[in-house]
Amino acid sequence: MTPSTTHEKKKDIALEAIRGIAALSVLLWHCCLGFLPEYVGVVTKHDGISSWQGSPLFFLINGTAAVSLFFVLSGYILTRRYFLSGDTKLLTRGALKRWPRLMGPVLITVLISYLFFKCGWYFFQKVGPIAHTPFLAKFVWNAETPFPISFCGALLQGSFFTFFRGDSFYNSSLWTMQLELIGSFIVFGMAPIFWEAKKISNSAVLYLTGCLILIAHFTKPDLVAFPVGVAMAALLPRNKHFSVNLITILLLLISLYLLGTSSKRIGIYEPISWIDPSQKMTTYFYIFGAALLIGLVEVVPTWHHFLSGSFWKWLGEFSFPIYLIHIVVICSLGCLVYLHYGRVPALAVSLLVTPFAALPLLFFNRFWVTQLNQVTNKLFNKKKETH
Repeated sequence: MTPSTTHEKKKDIALEAIRGIAALSVLLWHCCLGFLPEYVGVVTKHDGISSWQGSPLFFLINGTAAVSLFFVLSGYILTRRYFLSGDTKLLTRGALKRWPRLMGPVLITVLISYLFFKCGWYFFQKVGPIAHTPFLAKFVWNAETPFPISFCGALLQGSFFTFFRGDSFYNSSLWTMQLELIGSFIVFGMAPIFWEAKKISNSAVLYLTGCLILIAHFTKPDLVAFPVGVAMAALLPRNKHFSVNLITILLLLISLYLLGTSSKRIGIYEPISWIDPSQKMTTYFYIFGAALLIGLVEVVPTWHHFLSGSFWKWLGEFSFPIYLIHIVVICSLGCLVYLHYGRVPALAVSLLVTPFAALPLLFFNRFWVTQLNQVTNKLFNKKKETH
């Protein structure tokens, strides 16, 4: 069995499916921000139109909530197998691979965006004023546009500055990569501490989680998602199973409700204003909703089985490539179609073409992960031989 197949066998397909659904939410969110800004209620010019932000189905396109879901998933997935096995090598391998694992596909995407800038294949500058959305006018809210376009700059940004300085000029979706890398190393460091704390009691784990949440809150609230994910990985029972009943369905609806919350607090989400009138706790609603959703999928076998089929496996594999490439598609082909045929065809083309554009990136991702697995396997085998 090859390292890549071993890696795939150990993946939880249901959790990867959730990641894929979250990636589609980000894609839908950005398409709507670009081509249907009046319906998502972000641009004040269109406040007179009924916003989808008050709809009970808003969680389907709430890309901001999807990012929190990504982060909680990372905290959980990166450490769950360690808490089930106690094998510290899993953490060491994960830490060694994390930066190059993220860097390979990110670098490819940045270089593609550089090529699009260099060849003049982006049309967002023309569409932004017509669509009345700053989302496109400034290259997906990128305040640094225009910026010097250079191959060396793209190379450095995709391989280093995106992760260690937070630069995302060539692809604004990459702002999450720095947080993902920081959060990953936070969870790798937390896991052994939580392992020892769990020997004392679950309360000790919860206490440490609370301390880390407090630190993250005053540093970068988005980082709160990572200790929450690790705490779930440490505390979620191994074999505890629940049936689909009124309580689990109610909890699922609560999780989706929280993931649909937005800053507008209108329609079905108006009651949230009573809990958080200052509107500063939205990220925490997302994190709690994400944790609840992940927990339910893990402990309700019916839902876990449903999300473990071949379609969901493919969707999970597509999640990272779709997330990385969709901005390039929207701002190039999507905007070009908008100029000639209008916004509905532009939105449809962006949604349909993005998975095809992501396909080469998916194959590269497979190749890249296989190579990294081979390198780490050789490294650990050498360590065994020396001992």
